[in-house]
Amino acid sequence: MSTSTQPSAEFSEALSNVRRQTTSKLSHNSKPAQLLNAIEQTLTTSLKIDTLPHSPTAYFISLLQCLEKAVNDDEGGEEIAETENMGQGALIPAVLYLLGIVIPETPANVVISKLSTLLESILPLFENAMEHPPALRSLVTIIPALILFATPSVLNSSPLLKKSWAYLLELNLDARPKVRHLAQEGVRKVLTTPIPPKLVPGGHPYLPKAREWVEGIMEEESKGGASSKKKARFVDGEDGEGKRAIWVVQGLRGWAAVWGEAVCPCYTDLAMLTYSTWQTYVVYYYPSHPSLTLLPRSTLYSPTYSHHPRQTVPPPPQLSYQISQQSSTL
Repeated sequence: MSTSTQPSAEFSEALSNVRRQTTSKLSHNSKPAQLLNAIEQTLTTSLKIDTLPHSPTAYFISLLQCLEKAVNDDEGGEEIAETENMGQGALIPAVLYLLGIVIPETPANVVISKLSTLLESILPLFENAMEHPPALRSLVTIIPALILFATPSVLNSSPLLKKSWAYLLELNLDARPKVRHLAQEGVRKVLTTPIPPKLVPGGHPYLPKAREWVEGIMEEESKGGASSKKKARFVDGEDGEGKRAIWVVQGLRGWAAVWGEAVCPCYTDLAMLTYSTWQTYVVYYYPSHPSLTLLPRSTLYSPTYSHHPRQTVPPPPQLSYQISQQSSTL
């Protein structure tokens, strides 16, 4: 998150890497590079500054104008609409990719001043981006950056920002590993980053929603799977069948330390001590215990977890019987 108007070395390097792809034969590489070159030529002419890169603010405003035009332009049905064209080499995915680089470097006050305009443009793009992972990954990169810029008053008052948070949580269950891991990392960053003037993480305004979402998914899994009455907006239920508990816990390991409340009883109702349910026990019951940090999968998988040389934590009473009964089968 940047508070400076001057580009950082990392920002300069990121844009330089994009420029190198101008002549690439891969359209998803060449299109962002060509768009960047066009923006820089325009900025150089208008600002009368030849030195690259320009300020992050200049790039941000230019890209936002480009995005707004692409989203609002109606071709009258003559060709596919820009908002529906999210494939490789299309304009909007190129804009989103560059925004993912530019937004974290842009001063917070600039981004917040354009927050509603930006979210009104990008939130409708999620549905069409679902079939195009590169564009979707760019959207998933942008959302946490925007949330991290927001003050508590903005977080609590912006329905668009709350909607974007709901999208990010749901994509923690995406069947595609790159998309899912990026969404999980976005949630981790948001919930474990202190909001000024706080110096320590915890108590984020969006934490209750995240806890509610996790508890809802785990309760559904404890009852045998997703409810037929509640269909996920983006995630393919068939692809995620039997894996949702694993994916939820994978993501939760990054922010369990700021959970801040007692564990929902439904976690102990997960019948089979598979890797996912054993991770659930580890993460939810003893998330900060020093002996439970970065243990290998083989250790966590074993029901005879007490064999680990550093293990001193007893299983919760509800799971004791399950552990003894299934130790011979796992």
